[in-house]
Amino acid sequence: MKKFLLLLPLLSALALPTSVEANWFGKYNSRYEAKEACKKWVFKGFKYEYENSYGNKFDGYSRRCSLEADTNQILGFETKGVNRKFYSAILYRQELRQLKEKVVKNFKF
Repeated sequence: MKKFLLLLPLLSALALPTSVEANWFGKYNSRYEAKEACKKWVFKGFKYEYENSYGNKFDGYSRRCSLEADTNQILGFETKGVNRKFYSAILYRQELRQLKEKVVKNFKF
């Protein structure tokens, strides 16, 4: 019985999740940590180039983050239907109508 009482604090310490393990369940300690995790997720997507009607070239990402303050989370949107290619101004406007964004990931804080 004494051995069990000595092991009880050790077992309880192992059973409680640490701050790192808490992130496994999708919960971040602050808005900053959730935002940084979403930024890392965005850069794991791909980048594409497009040109507007004035001839200026821009970069676009297949993923983006958006804060939803009501539910204390940052939503990770992914654009479906975009490729890793260059889009000209006219072609981009036509294909932009066909692109769909979908919430793929939630970063709760």
